[in-house]
Amino acid sequence: MRIPTYSNRQIDKIADEFLDNYHPDRTVPVPIDEIVEFDLDLEIVPIPQIENLLGVVGYLSTDLQTITVDPIHMEKVTTRYRFTLAHEVAHILLHGEYIRAFAPATIDQWKRLMRETDPEVSTKVEKNTDRLANAILVPCGALETAWDNARARALANGLDPDEFDDILLERLARPIADTFHVNTTSIIFALRRCGILGY
Repeated sequence: MRIPTYSNRQIDKIADEFLDNYHPDRTVPVPIDEIVEFDLDLEIVPIPQIENLLGVVGYLSTDLQTITVDPIHMEKVTTRYRFTLAHEVAHILLHGEYIRAFAPATIDQWKRLMRETDPEVSTKVEKNTDRLANAILVPCGALETAWDNARARALANGLDPDEFDDILLERLARPIADTFHVNTTSIIFALRRCGILGY
């Protein structure tokens, strides 16, 4: 059984269907922790130091019932925690059948399986998963509204947001990131994913 990979259009459709089912009003921040615990009925298990011990912020159990996370992120780096939850949900949506079929018993077995997988496929799998997590946390409609507001503020302050550099883009993205409760990198990625930025 091959690990499935998806086109960007397929991933965006999956994100829309997910949000239609679990957060149809698309208000932000998307309550991913509530969706995980109450709608998807997944258990979130904090285990201290898993990032130091295993090199991962969180991981999904092979029965697709538990997401284990490092509690330091739950408490102090909540944007990373939220992305981790969305990333693991994305694995369920995109690769759930594959994970069930191979059901590695440990995170080390999963890592070995990933190492033995064609690197191009493995990279594509993670890119697909990250894109879906981003699309869940940063819905395009809400982002377009937030970006329009940020552009209007920039114009009111004498800045031309259509001729910005990376520093201005970062400044415009930061308050949007706070609103969506994600990091600025996620907002910049989403601006491109949604076609709001043309490059």
